Amino acid sequence: MFDRRVHLSVCTVNNWALDFERNLQRILTNYGARLRLGRELEIPGYGCADHFFELDTAIHSWEILKEIVRNSKKWPELSIVTGMLVRQGMLFYNCLVAILNGKILIRPKMDLCDGDVYRESRWFKTLSTISFDLGGETVPFRDRVLKSSDNVAVGLEIWEELWSGYTYVPSVIVTRMFRFHNWSYFYSVVEFSSWAGGIYFYSNHRGCDSNRVYYDGMSTIARNGKLYAQIPHFNIEDTVSTAVLDLNETITYRHRKISNCYQVYTSLLPEYTTILFDGKLTKRQLSPIKELCRGPPARLWYYLRRSKMSGYFVPLSGGQDSSSVAAMVRLMCNNGWDLGGDDPRVGEDPAVLCKKILFTCHLASEHSSTRARLCVDSLAKDINSNHFRSACIQLRFVGLTPLFYFALKKGDLMHQNASTSVIDSMPTAGLKPLVNGDVSQTDEEEIGLTYAKLSVIGKLRRPSGLGRYGVFLAFLSWTLVYKEDIQRSYWYTRFFLSKISPFIENTYHATEYSADDHRTDMKRQFEQIRLKESHGQKKNIVDG
Repeated sequence: MFDRRVHLSVCTVNNWALDFERNLQRILTNYGARLRLGRELEIPGYGCADHFFELDTAIHSWEILKEIVRNSKKWPELSIVTGMLVRQGMLFYNCLVAILNGKILIRPKMDLCDGDVYRESRWFKTLSTISFDLGGETVPFRDRVLKSSDNVAVGLEIWEELWSGYTYVPSVIVTRMFRFHNWSYFYSVVEFSSWAGGIYFYSNHRGCDSNRVYYDGMSTIARNGKLYAQIPHFNIEDTVSTAVLDLNETITYRHRKISNCYQVYTSLLPEYTTILFDGKLTKRQLSPIKELCRGPPARLWYYLRRSKMSGYFVPLSGGQDSSSVAAMVRLMCNNGWDLGGDDPRVGEDPAVLCKKILFTCHLASEHSSTRARLCVDSLAKDINSNHFRSACIQLRFVGLTPLFYFALKKGDLMHQNASTSVIDSMPTAGLKPLVNGDVSQTDEEEIGLTYAKLSVIGKLRRPSGLGRYGVFLAFLSWTLVYKEDIQRSYWYTRFFLSKISPFIENTYHATEYSADDHRTDMKRQFEQIRLKESHGQKKNIVDG
């Protein structure tokens, strides 16, 4: 048949871990396509963590799958691809489940992901090539390539396998994933479709389903190195993206890549049914700065909605950290208003919505400057928060006034603040007496390193994976004078990198770099100050 145009649909839905009933409702939404692709572990939710060990999670997943199989008979030409955990014997598997007209194929994940925030091998095992007994009938439980009656091959892939070296070369490759906010991953999908040829489309989750991470959506359809459809970054509603593509163009493209032809024509492909998809979207790729203006506000929206709270209270010091948080809440209101402006509960102006949701005050100490107060007042006016101007309050406990005198670690310095006075402010904890009405203490002086150097140190530590000696060797290209300043700075800031915070799981994980200790970069809090190996080698280099 000369006309080989196909209609495929990729979706991004706001599934929630262990929210089985509503996850089922989202999966069964019919978008009018012939192949519906959902993301990894879609039925129970990827963020179940150690709930994956519980038999309840597996049992409820099978109950939901039963409903999906029953409903699939209503749409005999619709293929549904979803995900769940499957227990076979004593082992659990992270599985893709393909459903068509009451029949299913179970495909376990072949390569597990354990980098950064992922811990898949804690709960799951890799592929097992056996049959699966389901109510007296056997179900394929292995890696397969599907083939339609009109000779269209469909390969099934689960995200980590993109880099495993085991690559399909059918006409269409579908991949399910659960990728956290990392803007560079988008290019991997497009580049792979350029290398192998064919249509490559994947579905990703959206929302704050798992502790510190926020999953940014951006489900994509690519072909032969070009992007044809993409779900926008950081939207807060369920979204579907569709495209219409001609498979004959894939054949022509692959003929120009002779090295792939042998793999295509010698692959053993089992039989399967038709695939189609419908519609088209234009390319949209956000810059890293725009991602920061949409990602954290979207996570704040999910956190507010799912916690059932009525708003945020943000104490402002006049510094960049607290001001950035307040600015993110205002951006959250702007984004929410853009999507729900017709709803009378949202209002006619995002500033009005911000007034209802965001409450701020000036949390001053006795050493806070007038400039800090003016910065707070200016920012509150700019973002239109419900602001309370508070005077300096002396903290007392059991009749004693505590004295705070130590350097506080400041977080990432984001430049989305509404007020230029906040952007230009000097990072300071404001805990030392004022001199001529201005601050006499800055964080950089107290720590002994600038924020630019702290940023480099954090990146050398992770993802570069350097220890004390490796970081010191990197320091040799700097204009730092040895003596004891590097060693002192390391141990002086060590406590603040490893401090235990009850809110650490609610912070936003946007990249693999972070100056703080957390579950993706764990270090001991108490260490030997002078290790003979590293300290001795450093001193030998300095002494020449």
